[in-house]
Amino acid sequence: GNTPAPVAVSNACAIQYSKLKGVLFDIDGTLTNSDPLHFKAFQDILVELRYNNGVPIDEEFFRKHISGRHNPDIAADLFPTWSAEQHVEFYESKEARYRSM
Repeated sequence: GNTPAPVAVSNACAIQYSKLKGVLFDIDGTLTNSDPLHFKAFQDILVELRYNNGVPIDEEFFRKHISGRHNPDIAADLFPTWSAEQHVEFYESKEARYRSM
């Protein structure tokens, strides 16, 4: 009949938009709160980089300077003398750490 063909999204998935009832977006904190994992990832990597002389950041610092902000802005604020490439390396390492948790 007039049923639209499925649209391939990947090799493992196809969506028939005519059957779609809704779309769910998870704004952080709505379904899951990932801040504790981001805090731990930032805390660990900053200790390794000897930020603040290797003293771990606390949750207050995280809330004030990191939580809810974009990685490029965080990197620029924490390491103002670093190059753009160093900033990218920092936040990509942090994201990899977060995803491995």
